[in-house]
Amino acid sequence: MSFFTKIIILFISFQAFAKSNIQDVALGYMNSLDSHNKEELRKYVSKDLYIKLNKNDLIDRYFKKRSKKKRKYKVKITDSKLVKGFVLVRLTDEKGETQSLKLVKNKQGEYKVQEILHLD
Repeated sequence: MSFFTKIIILFISFQAFAKSNIQDVALGYMNSLDSHNKEELRKYVSKDLYIKLNKNDLIDRYFKKRSKKKRKYKVKITDSKLVKGFVLVRLTDEKGETQSLKLVKNKQGEYKVQEILHLD
């Protein structure tokens, strides 16, 4: 194998690994909301967003409105800006409801949900 072929294979495998991490974070975030678990939510959300969500007991009020049934979600990466270090993800549940998230890579190389997007 030539040097360039190895580089291309390495790049593609890195992209596949990053995509699987992004999907894991997005699904983990939504599943933690569905299971009403604050500590689980903390793993997948950036510190700033967690503080923002916790202000005025927003998470607790949000959990009161949600059913306890866990949903199955499909993840679609809608946009990826590697230079700026963020990925836009759209989650769709079995009812067809969608949720858009902005995931950002932190200094440790982990993706975290930074923002919940309300796209029209």
